[in-house]
Amino acid sequence: PPTISQTQRGYAALDYDLLLSAAAELGYGLLESGAEIYRVEESIQRLLHAYGIPRADPFVIPNCIIVSFRTPQGQTLTQVRRMPSHGTDVDLIERYNDLCRRLCREIPSLEEAQSRLKDIGQTRRCYSFPVLMAAYFAVAAAFCLLFGGLFRDALCAGIGGLATGLALTALTLLHANLFFKSMLCSALSAF
Repeated sequence: PPTISQTQRGYAALDYDLLLSAAAELGYGLLESGAEIYRVEESIQRLLHAYGIPRADPFVIPNCIIVSFRTPQGQTLTQVRRMPSHGTDVDLIERYNDLCRRLCREIPSLEEAQSRLKDIGQTRRCYSFPVLMAAYFAVAAAFCLLFGGLFRDALCAGIGGLATGLALTALTLLHANLFFKSMLCSALSAF
């Protein structure tokens, strides 16, 4: 939490619209990366609290973020961000979490905070299709071995993981919704 001296150093002159945008961008980046709802809401609250907003009301569901708070002058600010279909990127979640901690600890200018958020969003790792399919195969096979399966069981599980990865990729290219993708890939895995 900010100390009294930090509050006296000029938070009264904060650009609250920019603060709202930074908080919404942090939440958007976390949610897009696959972070849990509670983590997104908590990160938004911590960031706003660090910049002198004692009470914030973020509301996050899998496809929408609403950030709302009241400025010290009594003005209520709200921003709504719609989240398209997304996956999970553990590396990005960790980088956004780390940035949130640093922003709350260092409390840089809002322009610098926005710049750091933008930098993370632009440095996303992308893997080639063969690497992704190899990962689907390897992860499924490794879990089979972990739970006591034999080598031939792991081979079958790897083929099932590969089939699931191919189906998920095809459905993503067809812009299928998350529910349909989950149902179809679950049925394929069970088969």
